[in-house]
Amino acid sequence: MRYAIIENGVVVNVVEAPEPMAGKEMVATLEAGIGWTWSNGEFTRPSLPPAAPIRRIRTLAFRRRLPVEARRALTVAASAALDGGDATLQTWLDDLAASREVDLDDPEVADGVAALVAAGLISAGQAQTLLADGEPVEAAG
Repeated sequence: MRYAIIENGVVVNVVEAPEPMAGKEMVATLEAGIGWTWSNGEFTRPSLPPAAPIRRIRTLAFRRRLPVEARRALTVAASAALDGGDATLQTWLDDLAASREVDLDDPEVADGVAALVAAGLISAGQAQTLLADGEPVEAAG
């Protein structure tokens, strides 16, 4: 028979034995494992820790967080700025294009997004969307 050994309401071991051992709180179980809890005659599976936030996403996923109209406006603004001798926006877009992933915690990414807001190219809400935790389908790697 399979038994869970319980201490202070928590399964600390699971053993095969013909019968419970003297001096131990043991409950027959087919599924409980170490770390499960025992309360009111029932086993409860331990809850999983929350998944770590996704802070590295694919570059295309980063760009697609903006509507196509906003992406087009960025391209036009970069071109106009280049014509005026300012390569800042185009350099930032080139750096994005050259990378396989975007680290959402990179200060250069945050500064670039802030510059887009300051220039009126995207809204503060769009900036928050750009820098929000990634979804599993966006994850780099």
